Amino acid sequence: MLWVLLWKHMLGFTTTDNAGELSDEEILVRSQTQPWLFRVIVDRYEAPFMRKARSIVFNPLDAEEIVQDAFTKIYVHADKF
Repeated sequence: MLWVLLWKHMLGFTTTDNAGELSDEEILVRSQTQPWLFRVIVDRYEAPFMRKARSIVFNPLDAEEIVQDAFTKIYVHADKF
């Protein structure tokens, strides 16, 4: 397991463990080369996005789809933020 961490470190990979200290902007930039970091953005904003979506559409499944689409668009267009 240690060799995996060393290998990832040598390639510039980081874990999401310390990513919580990064700003949203920094995570978006880094997630373009380290996609797993985008999970930090999802963890930060999924609950508020769901609350807002449910207050608008009232159907939980529709709200979930809207939030998934929003996160997908944020990730795909991260270079424009």
